[in-house]
Formats: sequence, structure tokens, C-alpha cells
Amino acid sequence: AGYQVALVPSEIAFNASLNFTNNTIIGLVSNAVGPTVGVSRAFFKRALRLNLNSTYLRSAAEGTMNSKFVNLRLGANYKQGKHNSARLILTYLNRKSFGEKTTNIDEIRAELSYAYTF
Repeated sequence: AGYQVALVPSEIAFNASLNFTNNTIIGLVSNAVGPTVGVSRAFFKRALRLNLNSTYLRSAAEGTMNSKFVNLRLGANYKQGKHNSARLILTYLNRKSFGEKTTNIDEIRAELSYAYTF
């Protein structure tokens, strides 16, 4: 479930959502729940859009919390004319596990893409 508010004159938008996932695999029930919040803003007559989002999830298996996730995502989209666009996305993921099999992860990803539309 999510909600977004756009303030048109200032070219800024805010979003918030609640995420819920339920998995059942061979008798094991796993759930994850948590919020996402974000903000985006357009610049230079909408040629450039910057956005920042953050998600926090708590995961449980059979009712016992086994991990938590924090995900931060920074994105930039740039359009040059009608045909050219570029996108840069930087993502940071932090996962902490609990219990017998603990695996903690800190991960940084970068994605750069270019598109030509004709």
C-alpha cells in the first residue's frame, strides 16, 4: 500500500508505502514487513529528476525475527531532447541476520544506463 503527494509548482514529490511479503515454501512460513519513504525533485524544466528512497524491512520465519534490511537508493534521470536519456542509480543495502546462521551484508551497487529513443 502506498501514497504519493506531488507539489506541482515546486516540482517535488513525496512518497510513502508499507510493504508486506508472505512466503510459504515446503511448510516454512516467512514474512517481511516495513516502510518505504522517498522524495523526488525535477530541475531544469524537468530535464533532470533526482530521487531518494529508503526501505526498512524486518523478516521473520515461523514467527521469529531472523533478519532486518535497510536499503537506500539515490537516482538521477536526465533527458536531453526527445531522443536521449541517461540514468544513474546508486544503491546501498545493509542486511543483519539473527540466529544460528548469521550472515551480515553491506553492499553498494551502481547502475549507469543510456537510452536513445526513435
